[in-house]
Amino acid sequence: MRNLTLYLILWLACSSTFPARGQSTARVVVGADSGRFVISKHIYGQFSEHLGRGIYGGLWVGEDSPVPNVKGVRLDIIEALRHIRVPNLRWPGGCFADEYHWMDGIGPRAERPRMVNTHWGGVVEDNSFGTHEFLELCELLGAEPYICGNVGSGTVEEMSKWVEYITFGGDSPMARLRASHGRENPWRVRLWGVGNENWGCGGNMTAETYAAMYRRYATYCRDYGENRLLKIAGGPNVDDFHWMEVMMREIPLHLLGGVSLHNYTFTRAWADKGRATGFTEDDYFSLLEHGLRMDGLIARHAAIMDRYDPAKRVALVVDEWGAWYNAERGTNPAFLYQQNTLRDALLAGMILNVFHKHCDRVRVANIAQLVNVLQALFLTRGEQMLLTPTYYVFDMYKVHQEATMLPVEVSCPGYGRLGREIPAVSASASRDRDGRVHVSLVNVDPGRAIEVSCPVRGFDRGNHATGTIITAPGMDARNTFEEPSAVTLQPFAGFSFEGGLLRVTLPPKSVVTVELDTRYSAAALVPEPAPNPWPDDYTGVSAMKEYKRWGTYNVHDPACILVGDTYYAYSTDAIFRMDSAAVKQAGLPFGYVPIRRSKDLVHWEFVGWAFRSIPAEATAWVKQQNMGWGASNVWAPYVVRYKNKFRMYYCVSAFGRQTSYIGLAEAASPEGPWQPKGCVVKTKTGDVMNAIDPSVVVNPENGETWLHYGSFFGGLHVVQLNPATGLTLRANDQGHLVARRFDGKKNNIEAPEVIYHPGLKKYFLFVSYDPLMTTYNVRVGRSDTPQGPFVDYFGHDMADERDDFPVLTYPYQFENHPGWAGTGHCAVFGDAKGNFFMAHQSRLSPMNQLMVLTVREIKWTADGWPVVSPERYAATPGAAIAGEQLAGEWEVIVLTGQVPERPLEAGQVVRNEVFLRQNERVSSKRIILHADGSMTGAWEGTWSFEAGTLRVRHGETALSLAVWPGQDWENEKKTVLFSGLNASGCSVWGKKRK
Repeated sequence: MRNLTLYLILWLACSSTFPARGQSTARVVVGADSGRFVISKHIYGQFSEHLGRGIYGGLWVGEDSPVPNVKGVRLDIIEALRHIRVPNLRWPGGCFADEYHWMDGIGPRAERPRMVNTHWGGVVEDNSFGTHEFLELCELLGAEPYICGNVGSGTVEEMSKWVEYITFGGDSPMARLRASHGRENPWRVRLWGVGNENWGCGGNMTAETYAAMYRRYATYCRDYGENRLLKIAGGPNVDDFHWMEVMMREIPLHLLGGVSLHNYTFTRAWADKGRATGFTEDDYFSLLEHGLRMDGLIARHAAIMDRYDPAKRVALVVDEWGAWYNAERGTNPAFLYQQNTLRDALLAGMILNVFHKHCDRVRVANIAQLVNVLQALFLTRGEQMLLTPTYYVFDMYKVHQEATMLPVEVSCPGYGRLGREIPAVSASASRDRDGRVHVSLVNVDPGRAIEVSCPVRGFDRGNHATGTIITAPGMDARNTFEEPSAVTLQPFAGFSFEGGLLRVTLPPKSVVTVELDTRYSAAALVPEPAPNPWPDDYTGVSAMKEYKRWGTYNVHDPACILVGDTYYAYSTDAIFRMDSAAVKQAGLPFGYVPIRRSKDLVHWEFVGWAFRSIPAEATAWVKQQNMGWGASNVWAPYVVRYKNKFRMYYCVSAFGRQTSYIGLAEAASPEGPWQPKGCVVKTKTGDVMNAIDPSVVVNPENGETWLHYGSFFGGLHVVQLNPATGLTLRANDQGHLVARRFDGKKNNIEAPEVIYHPGLKKYFLFVSYDPLMTTYNVRVGRSDTPQGPFVDYFGHDMADERDDFPVLTYPYQFENHPGWAGTGHCAVFGDAKGNFFMAHQSRLSPMNQLMVLTVREIKWTADGWPVVSPERYAATPGAAIAGEQLAGEWEVIVLTGQVPERPLEAGQVVRNEVFLRQNERVSSKRIILHADGSMTGAWEGTWSFEAGTLRVRHGETALSLAVWPGQDWENEKKTVLFSGLNASGCSVWGKKRK
C-alpha cells in the first residue's frame, strides 16, 4: 500500500450525464428487458489482514474469552456476516501476506513460533490465528476462503505445500501433517492470490520480474482432486496500465484466473488523507469525487484485458478498495483504525454500483477491511460490537448477488464544490432469479432532495414495490458504542410504482434500494377461513378396523420417497390403544410397516403393509440374543430407489436394548411385494452401537452408498454399502461414529436422516434428541462428505459430547390448541421442483399416544442451514409477500435448546412419566408489527421486510426470517408464517393472527 497516483476520470466515457446545478430532477432508465451478465456474489467479498485489531481483538478473541465465541471467533460478527451472505474472505494480507510463513500458524497454539509484524507497527504476532482457524471460520460463515500466498519472502515450494496441505485428499506428507493437526478431510479452496502488491511491499518488483515469478508459482500451485484453483496475479498499483499490459501479455491464460487491482479513496493527498469525522463539506465532496475514479480505472484496465482475453475468462479482482483516512487520534497510526460515517456508506453504494456496471469483468472484490481497520464493517471494544454505516450498505445491496445486471442510463443534476462537479445520482439495477427487479440509487448531494423518474422498460405489469433507505441528519453521522444505531437500514416509502414507471423522492445524502415485483397478489395472503384437511384428535378412528381411514394417523418413525408424482410414506408399526396381539386375537387384518401414499402431501391413502410377518432371520437374531423375547414389530423403515427396484431397510429390535437387526428387503414397486435379502448390520448387548433407525444416502459424484444408523446406545454410526447388493461393502463392518451425546441413558440421540443438497453441495445429518413420547426434538449438522465429520451450527463436531444446534423442532403450543409433544424422528425429502420437506411424528398433548404424520416445508437460510415451517403443510398457493401485509398481530415461539431433566431409563421416559409437563413445552407469545416499522408486545424493537426476508431487531437480538404463506391449523384459516434461527441456534417461529 504505497503512494497512489491520482487518475483523472474522463466523464465523457461514463454512462451518466448531468445538466445544470439548479435542476432537482433526474431520470434513470432501467432496461429490465435487457441484461446479459450476472453480478457475481464475490463482488461482496471481505478482507481481514493481520493488521492492528483486525484479527486479534477484532475477529479473534480466543476460546477462553468472556466474549461469546465459536472456536475463538466472535459470535456476534459470525451472525452479522451470515446475515449479509458474505461470499468470500481474503486472508492473511495485504502486505502481511508476503512475510507470513504458513507453517508457523499450524499445530498446537502454545507451540507456534512468534514473529514481528514489520509492516504494521512492529508488534508481536503469536500466530494463534492460522490456517485451521481461518478455514474453520469460513466454514462457519459459509464463505469461500481467499488465501493470499507469500511470493515476496517465500518460496515456490512453500506455497506449493500450502496448497497441498489444505486441498489434497490422498496420502502425502502434507495431508498426513494436516491430519495430525486434527483435520482428516481436505478443504476446498478455490481462490488463491499469488502474492500481494508485488510492485511495492510484496517485493518492489518490476512488472516483467513479477510476471516471470508468477508463472513459476502458478505452475506448482496444483489442482488436487476436484479442487480447481482460480489463481490471481498481483495486479497494478491503481493506474499503472503498463503493469496490467505485462500481466496479460506475459502470463499464459491457462495459468491466469484473475488479476488484482488495488484502489483506495482518500480526501486530500496520500501523505494527508483527511479525517474520518469532523470533516468539512469540501472534504466530503473531495472524498466522493476521488471515489468515482473507480469507474474510469476499471474501464481502462478492462480495455487492456479485452485485447488479450476477448472471451473475458480472466477476472478483474478488486481485492482492496475503500476509504482510507488518517488514523483516529490517540490510536496507534500503524493500526489504521478509523471511524465510519454516512459519507462512507454513500461511497460504498457508489463503488458497488460501479462494480455492477463492470460485472462482465469484475467478478471478485474485497472491501478493506472487515473489523477495526480502514473502511470496516464492524468496530469492537471489549465485549461490545457495532455495525457501521458501510455494513448496512452491504446488507441493502445483498439482493444484487447472483442477479442479472440490468443496464441503466442516468441523467441527473450535478453536485459541485471547489469549482468542480460530480453527478449527484449514482444508480444500478438487477433482476434476481425470482424475477424481482432491484433498483439502487445514491444521492450524494448533502443538501438537496432529487425527484427521480425511473422508467423500467419491460416491467410494466408490476404494481408492487418496497423500499429501504440509509440516511441520517449529518454528513458525518456515525454509530458509536454509546449510540450504536444512529445510522441503520430503515423502511422507505418515498416512491410510487405504476405502469412500469418508478418515481422516487431521493432524500439528501441517502442510499435507497427499491424492489419491484410482478408476482404480488394482495388478496392471496389475507388471513381468511380455510378448513383443516383433518382433525388432530383421531380417537374415533384409531382402532385397527378403521385402518383405511387412518390417513396421517398412527404414524411413528416416518420415511418418505417420491416416485413419479406420488409420495409414499412408510412407518413403524403403531396402533393407538391396541397392541398387535389384541389385533390378531380379534381377527383383524394386520401386517408390519404400514404404507401410505399421497399426491399432495396433505391427503394420504392407506395402501397396506410391507410384510405379513416379521422376516424370519431378524426374529431369530433378536430372540436368540434376548432369551426368546422381543421381535414383536418392525421399526423405522427407510426406502431408497436403486435402478429399477426399491430397497427397504427395516429394523427388528428388543426395545431398550442393543439387541437389534437392520435387514434389507427389495421390491419392483414402492407398494411391494417385499422380499427379504439378508442382514445389513446387527448388534447385541455389549456392542458399542445399536443397529436401528437406518438412513441411506448416495454420493452423486462417485456413486458411493452410505448407511447411517444408531441410537443412544453408543451414538450414531455410518457404514459404506455395496451399491450392487445394498449390503455392507465389507462383511460384518459396523462403520464409524458420526454423532453422539454424553450419557446415553439420560441424553437420547437417535433417528439419523441424511440428505444431500445439490445446490449447497452439502450433506445434512438430521438427528432426534430426548424421549420420543415427550421432549423429542430435531437437530441438524452438515458435512462435505456423507461419512462426515458433521459439524453443527457453531462448528462443533457432532461426534463430541456436547449438545448440537440448530434446533428445528421441539414441543410447542400455539393459542387455541393443546399443543404437541414428541416432534421428532424425521424424514427429509424433496419434490420435482427442488423444494424440500420434513415429515415427522407429532404426539397430541396431553394424549400423547396419538401419533400424527406432520409435514413441514423447509426453507434455507442465507448461510445454508435448514429451518422448518411453524405450521403443517397444507398446499397453500404460493404468492409473493408485500411488507405492508406483515403489519399486524403475530404469535411467536422461540424453540428452546434446554430440556428439563426427568427420570429416564435407556434414553426414554420411565413408566407413568409419559406425559409432557408444562415446563417442557414452549408456548407462543404475542407481538405487534406496526406499519411504521416499530414492534411492541413480547418483543420491543423494529422490523423491516426486503426480498422475502423479515428482519426483526429487539434488544440485542437481530433475526433474519423467511416468510411465506401457509395454514393456521389452530384457527383454521390462511395466514403468513415466518421461520429462522437466532444466534443461539434455536428456531424462531411466527404466524400472523390478524
